[in-house]
Amino acid sequence: MNIMRIIIKRIFDLNKNETGSILTASVNHPTTAPEKSLIENILKDYVYNSHYPGEAVTIYSEVRDVPSIVVIRKIDDLSAEEINIK
Repeated sequence: MNIMRIIIKRIFDLNKNETGSILTASVNHPTTAPEKSLIENILKDYVYNSHYPGEAVTIYSEVRDVPSIVVIRKIDDLSAEEINIK
Protein backbone atom coordinates (compact mmCIF):
# COMPACT_ATOMS: atom_id res chain seq x y z
CA MET A 1 0.00 0.00 0.00
CA ASN A 2 1.34 3.44 -0.94
CA ILE A 3 1.46 6.04 1.78
CA MET A 4 0.27 9.55 0.98
CA ARG A 5 1.23 12.48 3.14
CA ILE A 6 -1.51 15.06 3.67
CA ILE A 7 -1.82 18.41 5.41
CA ILE A 8 -4.96 19.01 7.47
CA LYS A 9 -6.06 22.53 8.38
CA ARG A 10 -9.03 22.50 10.74
CA ILE A 11 -11.75 25.17 10.49
CA PHE A 12 -13.47 26.50 13.63
CA ASP A 13 -16.47 28.75 14.25
CA LEU A 14 -16.54 31.68 16.66
CA ASN A 15 -17.34 29.32 19.54
CA LYS A 16 -14.23 27.21 18.78
CA ASN A 17 -16.31 24.28 17.48
CA GLU A 18 -14.69 22.45 14.60
CA THR A 19 -16.85 23.04 11.52
CA GLY A 20 -14.65 21.46 8.88
CA SER A 21 -11.20 20.95 7.45
CA ILE A 22 -9.06 21.58 4.41
CA LEU A 23 -7.14 18.47 3.36
CA THR A 24 -4.27 18.91 0.91
CA ALA A 25 -2.11 16.18 -0.57
CA SER A 26 1.57 16.88 -0.13
CA VAL A 27 2.88 16.23 -3.64
CA ASN A 28 6.16 17.54 -4.98
CA HIS A 29 5.26 17.53 -8.67
CA PRO A 30 2.53 18.99 -10.87
CA THR A 31 -0.46 16.68 -11.24
CA THR A 32 -2.57 15.99 -14.28
CA ALA A 33 -6.35 16.24 -14.07
CA PRO A 34 -6.78 12.44 -13.78
CA GLU A 35 -4.10 12.25 -11.03
CA LYS A 36 -5.72 15.13 -9.15
CA SER A 37 -9.11 13.44 -9.35
CA LEU A 38 -7.68 10.13 -8.11
CA ILE A 39 -5.88 11.83 -5.19
CA GLU A 40 -9.01 13.77 -4.22
CA ASN A 41 -11.03 10.54 -4.25
CA ILE A 42 -8.48 9.04 -1.84
CA LEU A 43 -8.85 12.14 0.37
CA LYS A 44 -12.64 11.77 0.30
CA ASP A 45 -12.39 8.11 1.31
CA TYR A 46 -10.16 9.16 4.21
CA VAL A 47 -12.73 11.76 5.31
CA TYR A 48 -15.63 9.30 5.23
CA ASN A 49 -13.74 6.41 6.85
CA SER A 50 -11.37 8.08 9.34
CA HIS A 51 -11.51 11.86 9.65
CA TYR A 52 -15.27 12.32 10.16
CA PRO A 53 -16.64 8.74 10.13
CA GLY A 54 -20.41 8.47 10.10
CA GLU A 55 -20.93 12.23 9.79
CA ALA A 56 -22.85 14.06 7.11
CA VAL A 57 -20.29 16.25 5.39
CA THR A 58 -20.21 18.46 2.31
CA ILE A 59 -17.05 18.32 0.21
CA TYR A 60 -15.77 20.90 -2.28
CA SER A 61 -12.73 20.90 -4.54
CA GLU A 62 -11.23 23.38 -6.98
CA VAL A 63 -10.73 22.32 -10.57
CA ARG A 64 -7.44 24.18 -11.16
CA ASP A 65 -5.77 23.82 -7.81
CA VAL A 66 -3.45 21.39 -6.07
CA PRO A 67 -5.08 18.11 -4.99
CA SER A 68 -7.14 19.24 -2.01
CA ILE A 69 -10.67 19.24 -0.66
CA VAL A 70 -12.64 21.47 1.69
CA VAL A 71 -14.90 19.56 4.08
CA ILE A 72 -17.79 21.27 5.87
CA ARG A 73 -19.50 19.48 8.77
CA LYS A 74 -23.24 19.89 9.35
CA ILE A 75 -23.52 22.65 6.74
CA ASP A 76 -27.26 23.05 7.39
CA ASP A 77 -26.55 23.91 11.03
CA LEU A 78 -24.14 26.76 10.29
CA SER A 79 -25.33 30.28 10.92
CA ALA A 80 -26.27 32.20 7.81
CA GLU A 81 -27.36 35.62 6.71
CA GLU A 82 -29.20 36.76 3.63
CA ILE A 83 -28.17 39.97 1.89
CA ASN A 84 -29.00 41.86 -1.30
CA ILE A 85 -26.28 42.71 -3.81
CA LYS A 86 -26.25 44.72 -7.03
